[in-house]
Amino acid sequence: RVHVRAYCYENTDYRDFVASRFKTIPMISEDKNKEQIPPDHLWEEYVEVLLEANFALCPDGKNLITEEYQLKEYSSHSIRKALVKYFLNSNNIPSSETDLATAKTNPWRFPLAVSNWEEIKTCAIIKIK
Repeated sequence: RVHVRAYCYENTDYRDFVASRFKTIPMISEDKNKEQIPPDHLWEEYVEVLLEANFALCPDGKNLITEEYQLKEYSSHSIRKALVKYFLNSNNIPSSETDLATAKTNPWRFPLAVSNWEEIKTCAIIKIK
């Protein structure tokens, strides 16, 4: 699914919109054009996502995942903060507290994990106002 990131006047925040849901060309009123749109800090800023084999895997499982994903060479990824949640979801990496709980009890469901979860979790969790 293709997404478009744009400022949403209704929510006064940047949002990711699914492109296939656009049925017409959105019109912006004259009043809206005059407003100053704030910078999109989540798009402009990057965060390091540090990957590791799921800590709940057995030692052989950790070694297998480390080799398969070449984690010794490619464990660190610099990602725009706005894209972290998509990166995690696309790569089957826990992206919520619920996923983390599942990863502990069923480690092969999420063979990869993020070692710096506390640092990136605000970017990973989708905010709904």
